[in-house]
Amino acid sequence: DPFATVPGVGPPWYLLAPFAILELGSAFLPRWIAGTFLFALTMAVLALPFWYRPRSETVRDRNVSFILGALGVILWLALTWYGAQVR
Repeated sequence: DPFATVPGVGPPWYLLAPFAILELGSAFLPRWIAGTFLFALTMAVLALPFWYRPRSETVRDRNVSFILGALGVILWLALTWYGAQVR
């Protein structure tokens, strides 16, 4: 079958997290909806620094930004690990 993927082939390490999101989403959503969600999520993360601008530069505002950024990195690492397990 020329359209079948060769067994053992998977995404490179830097695409394991998006691959994991697609695999998790495809369990209950069609792949095109999961892909659209992944694209929207990527655009939202890239636009986040322009959307979230605290009015004051207090320590509390910086802590919120730091915690959100740290949670994002932890989530990305967890999805990368899951993508490596699924592959």
